[in-house]
Amino acid sequence: MYKRVRLYPTFNDNFNSFLKVSRNYDLSEEQIKIIKEIIELNQKHKKSAIEFLKQNKIIIMSDNLGVQILDLISIKKYLFVAKELMFKARDKIIQ
Repeated sequence: MYKRVRLYPTFNDNFNSFLKVSRNYDLSEEQIKIIKEIIELNQKHKKSAIEFLKQNKIIIMSDNLGVQILDLISIKKYLFVAKELMFKARDKIIQ
């Protein structure tokens, strides 16, 4: 039986915990990197000063005028990796 993953108050602790259990789900280094990008993007979105749509791209600006650009290709890539993770987790739970 699998242990429950403990949640911590900080992102780094949670991500390190995720890295430990990710070996059980046969995730590649590239998939883990993309999952980290998704989590960091979510944090930037929450802290963003302004967001807007320009030429089918989402522009996220931070307080110090840092820019993160999301286009359709990167969103599809993020969704594909998240979907793979969900399927692998489901398969492990079913076993």
